[in-house]
Amino acid sequence: MVQRSKAVLLALLCLLAGMGVVGAQDSPALLSAYYGLDDRLPPGANLVVCRGAGGQDGMPVIFSQVVNPDTLEPSDFAVITQSGAIKTPLCVTLSPALDDGELRTALLAGDLGDAETDPPVRVEIVGEVLSSSADAISFLGASVEVTPLAAGPSLILSESVPPRQWSLNRGSGRQQGDGCPADGTLQVVRVTWAGGVSNANGDEAGDAERALYRVTLRLPDGTQTEVTPFKLADLGDGDNNHLLCLDVRGEPISVSFPAGYLLDPNEDTLNPDSSVPVIIYPDSTPAQTRNVRYCEVVPTYRRGINLRTEIWNTLGLNDCPADEWAELDAAALQTELGAVNMRLNGPRYWVLDEISAVGGVTASGEQATFGTIDMTLRAVLETRLGGNLVGDQLYTPNTVQRDTRYVFYGGAFIYTLRAPNGDLYIMQSYSQIIDPALSIDDLENLGTRLNLPEGWTYEAVRLDSDFVLLSGGQTTVIQDDFLNTYQRSNRPLP
Repeated sequence: MVQRSKAVLLALLCLLAGMGVVGAQDSPALLSAYYGLDDRLPPGANLVVCRGAGGQDGMPVIFSQVVNPDTLEPSDFAVITQSGAIKTPLCVTLSPALDDGELRTALLAGDLGDAETDPPVRVEIVGEVLSSSADAISFLGASVEVTPLAAGPSLILSESVPPRQWSLNRGSGRQQGDGCPADGTLQVVRVTWAGGVSNANGDEAGDAERALYRVTLRLPDGTQTEVTPFKLADLGDGDNNHLLCLDVRGEPISVSFPAGYLLDPNEDTLNPDSSVPVIIYPDSTPAQTRNVRYCEVVPTYRRGINLRTEIWNTLGLNDCPADEWAELDAAALQTELGAVNMRLNGPRYWVLDEISAVGGVTASGEQATFGTIDMTLRAVLETRLGGNLVGDQLYTPNTVQRDTRYVFYGGAFIYTLRAPNGDLYIMQSYSQIIDPALSIDDLENLGTRLNLPEGWTYEAVRLDSDFVLLSGGQTTVIQDDFLNTYQRSNRPLP
């Protein structure tokens, strides 16, 4: 009973309604405002929203972009009633839609009008509410008509989620929704409902509701198809968002949901039929990388009795121009940076089809310029003094800290090493450091040229279906005679 009350309270904090047309995301706007509760915020709102919120009106407002919480104040909102009166909320909160990428739903609490005699009809931003983007766009002057709860919950927004926000395999928490499964997820679409939603029984949406979602995809060959998410996530936190976990590649175009299956938090009106286009953000599309050239600068620093090796590479910034790479001097860079060791690792070429940073240092975005070449920090290796560094010994496992997601497409080749103990290593990149003429066409028969230790085997395998290789924050890598790099796989090939 206590758990059910908490779920209801969280849902009430997300009452939303009203349809809006989502335009370009650099255009600040309010997408919806909903007068969901008239003097009916529950007593628990005194703890979750603010002191005095219990028994007050509740009105969620959805912004077109994620907002900076530090710029959000009650006085930033003007609620205009039917009579022309201007109301200022008692308080405002972004709870419970607090997961990464969700901070766009603000709940207003206070005396915001009277449903019978003087209902609110419009909300306007009268203060300097800023987006969380680097250019900090202001919402000052944005406004939207208020929609009553009787309209029922509708889809108002859908967006392709950047891999760094996926939180794969994460469980739900007090104000945290669960994540998509690591096994099988190829892309994720977030949908935001214009009303807090439960199923027709008043419970959390589940597998039956998952099966009703339809996502239209544009496939690599240009055709379109309609798919159903294989898993529904961002559940358990009572907010107005769902994550649609997709195990199919392709560009998401739109999301639809049929009428008559989902209720608003008051459980009085089923949802209408609705469909919304999917917004594609620049960082939500993984880099296409098969046979793409890159280079790495690998400095090692002493930290007490430990060594910290940083791996910087050019992926996403440039293709490691040959003339600029040739000008780099490892000894000069080592002196300049105060490092105890410096390796120039390249040129190299990826032998996977998609790569994305999904967390940790890999997704930090930290950049530096070596000579004239821009690079991003992608991994860190911590070892004790006297320990082996990456590249010091061949066919020797090294543990590195990085959080990456590699995708190998069905129909493509994957190049593997099998250790005597059965561990499977999958090539992530080939190198031209030892053999400047080595190409991707040589890899199918590379095993005949390798000086494999006893018990090791090399095999080129053509995949029947897509294969995803995750590092999970820490992974093990090895290198062969040509300094080609392989990552240990924690799952068998399909």
